[in-house]
Parts: sequence; C-alpha cells; structure tokens
Amino acid sequence: MDRSESSRCSAAHWLADGGLGYENGDPYVEFLPPALVATKDGESEYMRAVVIITENTTKGTARSGQEYVNPLLTLSGREYGTHTTNTDSSQIRRSSF
Repeated sequence: MDRSESSRCSAAHWLADGGLGYENGDPYVEFLPPALVATKDGESEYMRAVVIITENTTKGTARSGQEYVNPLLTLSGREYGTHTTNTDSSQIRRSSF
C-alpha cells in the first residue's frame, strides 16, 4: 500500500462538524491537529495526524489514553502527505534535541 492509498484509510477520519463519533465534540482537539471533514463513511483525502514516536515513548496521559507523552513529531495528514523523507528526517532530528 502506498502513501496515497494509506491516506484513504477510514479508521482515523471523522467529520469535523460532529459526526461519526464526534457528536459530543472532539476528544482529541488538545493534542492532535484539527479533525477532518470526511464522507459519511469516514473517508477523507488525508489521515488526521501522523505521530512519530520511539519504541520507548509512553502512550496514555491523564487527559487521554490515546495521547503520547513527548512524541518526536506530530504532523497533520496533509503535512505528512506533502513532505519528503529528507524534510521529515530533518524535522525529527531537530525535535529530538
């Protein structure tokens, strides 16, 4: 599966206007990029977020079990989809110091 195919994955896509599980608001708004506008089936052009971590990164905080503690880098799906590997690597190196 290439990046464009994986970006169509419906598992992480939700309606920004309060559908598909967001009827009571966005529970991830404080630590992820904004929710995406998606089809009624949860399809969107990009994933909501790509979070770069290490094998030792702790998952789960007092705020949310889905939040990582000190991830190396968090990008929106659009940012990830338009960055080159060289750009991503340099951002990760800068953020890890």
